[in-house]
Amino acid sequence: MKNRTTWTLGAALSAFLTASAATAGESNLPPPLASRAQENVAGAWPKPGTAKYGTDDERIVLIYGKIDREMTAYVIKRLRQLNSLSSSAPIAIHINSGGGEVDEGLAIYDFVTTQISNPISTLCIGEAQSMGAFLLTTLGTPGMRSTMPNCTLMYHQPSWSAQGRVTDMVGRTSLVNGNKKAIETILSRHTGYTRAELAEMMREDFYMTASEAKAMNFVDHVSPPIRHEAAARLPDTPPSVCASELRRNWSICRNSSASARLRH
Repeated sequence: MKNRTTWTLGAALSAFLTASAATAGESNLPPPLASRAQENVAGAWPKPGTAKYGTDDERIVLIYGKIDREMTAYVIKRLRQLNSLSSSAPIAIHINSGGGEVDEGLAIYDFVTTQISNPISTLCIGEAQSMGAFLLTTLGTPGMRSTMPNCTLMYHQPSWSAQGRVTDMVGRTSLVNGNKKAIETILSRHTGYTRAELAEMMREDFYMTASEAKAMNFVDHVSPPIRHEAAARLPDTPPSVCASELRRNWSICRNSSASARLRH
């Protein structure tokens, strides 16, 4: 009886596994971790049609977040797709990034400048710092680099943390110096400043507002607001009087010609 019970359980388990394998294609469960990792490395994520990927009609590439290998794979895959649909229609790259890896940023730059013939517009939304700022300035076709009015831009030289043998660190220092020279040379090409001027600017973190970035030729345009009117208008009341009233009583502020009620 014991042997029969054991055989029965084993047969049932085998049948269950066979049935599971046969219906794996119909399951809603995610693929194994290894498969998902392979997809990511191949640049298959995010999927077409998702919010991060964008639609073909929009012709937008989003660089939102850290510029790493996964982001680079997505950007290159997306650019290839849009270029294959049309090699002349403009492509927009929207950037909201605090930066990332120098090698990956340079990889995106090299791909765009050697493989993509489309006019490209770049737009900063929120922030563009480090490699994010580098891509904002260098990927855009001249005259097509823009930023939103309240964005923060920051440029600086490459950095790295030292660890390991002295000979390894010496070699790494040489590599980082080469990256620094490449960044300065490319930025010089797109801004009109000399390498020496850019090196001096980026000795420390170099922050700019949107208007400063335009004045210094790191972008071409600051996007104007569409909505101009204030929510409430009190033309006859000096701002200091209105502010005083609001501090004393948050719910009411009166002007000299008529009452206006502002509710929190």
